[in-house]
Amino acid sequence: MGNRLGVLGTGTRVRLDPFLVGAENNPGARITLSEQVTKDLAITYSQDLSSNRQQVVLIEYFVTRNTSIQASRDELGNFGLDVKLRKRIK
Repeated sequence: MGNRLGVLGTGTRVRLDPFLVGAENNPGARITLSEQVTKDLAITYSQDLSSNRQQVVLIEYFVTRNTSIQASRDELGNFGLDVKLRKRIK
């Protein structure tokens, strides 16, 4: 659908996840859009469809195959910066 509108690129992944919200376990859904902009840069946007307040934006830059830097902004407007190191144990 997004490609027909010309909004999403060819590398965009769309995911719709059901989940339960709150103490009453009200059913809801979260949509996640992920775009691999370049081989080194990925952007992910996620939002609760029942509320426009629960948004998360994640930008990940791959320094090497096993190292990446993530910048994120959550639904409260808080920013974070993480360094991820991956190690495969055989």
